[in-house]
Amino acid sequence: MSIAYERLATPRRSLGILIEPHPHELLAALRDAAAPQAAVLGRPARAWRAELRQALGLGGPLVVTGHQAEFFHAGVFAKNIAADILAERAGAPAALFLLVDSDTPKTAHLALPAHAAGELRRATLSIPGCDPRLPVEFHAASPEDWDRFFGEIRRHMAGADLRVLDVLTSAWVAPTLADALAVALPEIERGLGLRGARVVRVSRLSETAAFRAFAAHLLLNAEALAHAYNTAQVTFRLRHRLRNPSRPVPPLEVNQGAVETPFWLINERGDRRRQRLFVRPTGGAIEVLADRTPIALLERDHLADPAWHAAPWPLAHAHWRLRPRALALSCFARLMLADLFIHGIGGAKYDEVTDDFAQRLFGEPLPPYACVTATLHLPGADAAAPSAVEIHRARRDLHWNPQRHLRTIPADLAARRRQAVEASRRLRERSPSAHAARRGVFNEIRALNEQMLSVAAGERAELEKRLAAEERRAAAARVAADREYFFALHPRDALLALAAALRSALS
Repeated sequence: MSIAYERLATPRRSLGILIEPHPHELLAALRDAAAPQAAVLGRPARAWRAELRQALGLGGPLVVTGHQAEFFHAGVFAKNIAADILAERAGAPAALFLLVDSDTPKTAHLALPAHAAGELRRATLSIPGCDPRLPVEFHAASPEDWDRFFGEIRRHMAGADLRVLDVLTSAWVAPTLADALAVALPEIERGLGLRGARVVRVSRLSETAAFRAFAAHLLLNAEALAHAYNTAQVTFRLRHRLRNPSRPVPPLEVNQGAVETPFWLINERGDRRRQRLFVRPTGGAIEVLADRTPIALLERDHLADPAWHAAPWPLAHAHWRLRPRALALSCFARLMLADLFIHGIGGAKYDEVTDDFAQRLFGEPLPPYACVTATLHLPGADAAAPSAVEIHRARRDLHWNPQRHLRTIPADLAARRRQAVEASRRLRERSPSAHAARRGVFNEIRALNEQMLSVAAGERAELEKRLAAEERRAAAARVAADREYFFALHPRDALLALAAALRSALS
């Protein structure tokens, strides 16, 4: 089962859906799911995954998806819907949603459509407790702050169907964004007729024995890892003709004996900012560095022993927390958890690199992944509304060709303009270098245009009024057609329609 890279494009119309590869392949992949043949620290990955699933209370076959802990859009929520449908059809009790609270937020604000003075405009609200410098797992706010935040949403969107948001806020029982979302997301899914995914925060997943063993395997093989990772990254860039050396992810640094790994270190008693994890071999141990600062020595024999990872590493006693970066998280989730992983477009693209480096490092392929996304527009997304370019063009044409738009222009004035235009054409064709004459005719046409606009001032004003109304209509349509709004701002019926469309596509 493979992804057709060229098909990974965002659907343009509302309720447009992308599922790649074909749904029949996804169902077949789940039906024929087999544990990966790779080994981690000499122990079969299937043994690690059985142990991890048991620890998390998960059954199989297991469909996994996930996203950053944020107010994500309906195209992301489409993955949740698809995961639930596929899990149900495969006979699994539930899908798994990985809530990535180890990432820093892309924004500290929530965008929303706001009704003001009879017009639809885009507004933004500050998200309580949000600090773009810190991972979301540390973002917290008081219940009063959250109440004010959701109250402001309701004020801006007065009259809109916010029943899904009501489900979210009634389940908002924790001060941290990640904890609250972990509880609220399954409630929203159940309210839409789904079964509700199991939600596991990446911060929690990172504290499991299986994750520590996976990280140890990569640290012990850091040089081979960096070579496999960077080779896969370069191969991807060449295949897809990407010039930016940091796309889709930056390469790992190897410098002065220190090797960068695809993990973050966070000191929860320090500034709590993410720092890159480097390792440097030191005899029978591995020196661990947070960026370039040494913080610990880990014995190779300990790291290589699967049983040693049943307890937290010594790093934890100094309040250091280990978290995966994007490709490491995807590799871990697919190797140690998922029978099928569902990405959005971005993840589906970068996991081409994950497949390559994992194959090079482990000598075995990872379980398959798919791509699911959708586009959903809010009410008021008027597909027939003119674009800003069209309105600008109409205004410009009214100014330069008023005879096309104004019916009350005197006949003699229109005739004089036609004669001047004909004179301009003859000069352009027969005497192109007669610049003074051509400029004179141009100025004559412009003066005649101004006379026309002046004579038909009333009609012109009506046209300008209609254009202004069309401009407002176009602006409102642009606001409503933004697919990035938080999915819980959509009417319940729209999300039900999205679920029905996905269910039909996956049947």
